[in-house]
Amino acid sequence: MRVIVVYYSQTGNTKKIAQAIFQVIKTKKHLKEVKEIDSLEGYDLVFVGFPLHYGGPAKPAKNFLEKHAQGKKIALFVTHSTREDSKGLQKWLAKCKKVAQEAELVGFFNCQGNINVIRLNRASSFAKRVMKKFES
Repeated sequence: MRVIVVYYSQTGNTKKIAQAIFQVIKTKKHLKEVKEIDSLEGYDLVFVGFPLHYGGPAKPAKNFLEKHAQGKKIALFVTHSTREDSKGLQKWLAKCKKVAQEAELVGFFNCQGNINVIRLNRASSFAKRVMKKFES
């Protein structure tokens, strides 16, 4: 199985989550920024991470998903500046999922961008749960 972790990070928070996810993957893997990817050909699973911007996915990530997600197994991870229990957050996260609607969404994770050990551990656990779905 080939896995790629792709991310767009403006402040470095999403990159930290991407690295935490990448570290727990025990198969052939790559870690790349969105701008470094021309194709997802040959990858069986794609983790895609980005921050929320203006109540939806950051534009570079949105463009990436619209271009490359169709028919792929995708696990999304989203960082944001609001609290995880914020009233409007679910509506904004739904917009992120909608951008990946042409993909098979196999996992979804979100956390506040104030990255700490607890959030990194939650990201690692998320990646392990997603990977477990593909164990033989």
